[in-house]
Amino acid sequence: MARFADAPSPEASRFTRDRAVVVPSRSSEFADLLISEGVTVVQVGDLGDGLDNGADESLAYRMLETITRTAAAHVTVLPADPGLVEAADEASIRAVAAGQDVVVVPCASPVQVLAAVAVHDPRRRAGDDVVAMAEAAAATRRGEVVVATEAAITWTGACDAGDVLGFADGEVVLIEPGPAELDALDRAVCGVVERMLTMGGELVTALLGADAPDELATELEDFLRREHPETDLVVYQGGQRDAVVVLGVE
Repeated sequence: MARFADAPSPEASRFTRDRAVVVPSRSSEFADLLISEGVTVVQVGDLGDGLDNGADESLAYRMLETITRTAAAHVTVLPADPGLVEAADEASIRAVAAGQDVVVVPCASPVQVLAAVAVHDPRRRAGDDVVAMAEAAAATRRGEVVVATEAAITWTGACDAGDVLGFADGEVVLIEPGPAELDALDRAVCGVVERMLTMGGELVTALLGADAPDELATELEDFLRREHPETDLVVYQGGQRDAVVVLGVE
């Protein structure tokens, strides 16, 4: 007869794997990219759908379900933008209360998620792996190029609906007058990258949005080859609808 101390505990029997990474994704293209890296994805709606309290609660519940379904003893959650952090925190609190070890690593952009996933190593101790992912995310500078949906006043000046806005680390750094055609988008993307590279960087990551012209990646590649030949470029189809391009510099 097995001794009582040797019998598996109910809590231990819940877990069939040691480690998992969970990421909420707003597009199927970004989800596919993550799944190919072994990440468990929670598909969520676009930012434009809005997240009222009820939607937040529903998202937290779906994230909790996904975390539980991984059957992993330790789960790292990487929210891909600030609007998903609250739901991720709520889901993690509930999962921890149920006996699962869950950590949310702050990520303000999908490119920071990709940087964190790139250094994920399940062979490391869980705590060390979380630290490595958090450091990689924090070290990745983020940028975006979006089309203004209405007139507004920014730190850079006034913009009209249809103008192209370039963001670096959450702040507007340039405005290209509309319409948002290839030339204006190209100037904005290259302008944002140029500003981000003033602080150094060896790798530029570009996630093309659902409305990004096919030629935009080629224009960025030509710009970097001409102005920053020491910098590598990686381009993915991100599929996001809130930004024409999401940029990362490492």
